[in-house]
Amino acid sequence: MTTHVLDRDSVATQFHRRTASRSLFFAAMSGVSLFIVLSGFTPTLYLRPLFSPPAIPRYLFLHGIVLTSWFTWLCVQTLLIRSGRTALHRRLGVAGAVLAAAVPFAGLLATSGVVARVVAIGIDLNADASVLVGIGVSGIPVVQFLSGVVWGNLSSAVSFAVLAWTGLLLRRRPAAHKRLMLLATIAILGPALARLARLPYFGGEGGPFVLIVTFALLGVVIIHDVATMRKIHPATVLGILFPVGLFIVCTAVSTTDVGLGLVRWLQNNPL
Repeated sequence: MTTHVLDRDSVATQFHRRTASRSLFFAAMSGVSLFIVLSGFTPTLYLRPLFSPPAIPRYLFLHGIVLTSWFTWLCVQTLLIRSGRTALHRRLGVAGAVLAAAVPFAGLLATSGVVARVVAIGIDLNADASVLVGIGVSGIPVVQFLSGVVWGNLSSAVSFAVLAWTGLLLRRRPAAHKRLMLLATIAILGPALARLARLPYFGGEGGPFVLIVTFALLGVVIIHDVATMRKIHPATVLGILFPVGLFIVCTAVSTTDVGLGLVRWLQNNPL
């Protein structure tokens, strides 16, 4: 009888350790995502008085509040699961649903004005992108660079919406839910990574920094799946293939007449 109880306790202990280990992974990844956002936008948003950047329209502050709230919310949610406070985690899920609806809207709002903001400071869309000081891009027209930004942001917004809402719908399937929420978050890290890429030692936005970090984060998720499940979870497959495929399509469209035409239209018609 004693041996049976010990065996049962041993199994329960092992299960708890495995669960805690997996919760730690998602808590750590959400923390890394939040750190990237805070690092990328500190000079232009969080600590503006210390860096004195150019003025920005009020809607960009709204955009920053919404996006920061999402990254913070996800980090808190993963920590609640890590600490076993699942009831509070579920109650805060309502806030997550509201933010999941607001994030794509805020992203599109910010994207819609990017072309008009560049033109407003006297930059010709046909000039070489090197005139965009501090961006680290040259050899292509400004309009082509902005087209990549606009279509890349559109790709991120759609990817986030699809993955986040699928994750919310699958909230009763924890393995799929937490992977989709994390991968939806990684899908919108591009703007923060682009700001970090502007630092001298990261090669500018024209370099490979953004793609390297993004694929490294996706790779870590795959490695975690294989290490803990001996396979890649279907939610991970969806959460990687969908945004990557959509990004490739949008990048291709951004170089076409249709893609460039959208940029020129946004010059005078911000949403």
